[in-house]
Parts: sequence; C-alpha cells; structure tokens
Amino acid sequence: VQSGKVRLNRVRVDKPSQPVRVNDVLTLVLNRRIRLVKVLALGERRGPSATARELYEELTAEADPHKPSVQSSKQIPSLRQNDASPGRRVPGSGRPTKKERRETDRLSGRPR
Repeated sequence: VQSGKVRLNRVRVDKPSQPVRVNDVLTLVLNRRIRLVKVLALGERRGPSATARELYEELTAEADPHKPSVQSSKQIPSLRQNDASPGRRVPGSGRPTKKERRETDRLSGRPR
C-alpha cells in the first residue's frame, strides 16, 4: 500500500486501514503482474486460506499459473552443473574477478 501498488475501485489507496466492502474491486501489483480481485464477502475472522479463497473472485485471466513469469527483458543465464558449487558465480554476472580484470587490462593494452 505504501508503495502505491494497491487501488480500490480504480482509486489509489493511501493507507493500509482503508475499509473494503462487498463488490469492491481491488487492483494489485504483485511480482510485476497486475491482478484484479472482486470482494464477494467479508470474513468474520482470520482463518485458513481455503476459506479465504471463497471470499473473493479473481478477475484476471491467468495464462498458466504454474509457469513462472519473465521478470524483465533481461534473461537470467542458466547454470551448468559444475557452476552450481558454492562460491562460484555465473560468468558475466556481477563484478569481475581479479583474474578477469587482469585479462581485460592485458587485452586493452593498459599497463598494470
């Protein structure tokens, strides 16, 4: 709510204690996805998730809920078997190692 990712009936919610009524539509941004949820009923108390699912209706069409979404246009490099050991990193990610920096300096002709 504080980051502005929740809307109630198309109006941005400014405070977490905003009252919600039956037939209200919530627009939520979760994991870079927009979800629309319609409130069908209000719960009397906090309970199991199966009971909570009966209190709202998902209005967003899900393509495949089990398929992970692409987080951004940048692809995450896949790990090879021997790269998954602790202390190793995927080549090309993060800061270069000292060895990689020396190789870059050598190739660019910079003095040490």
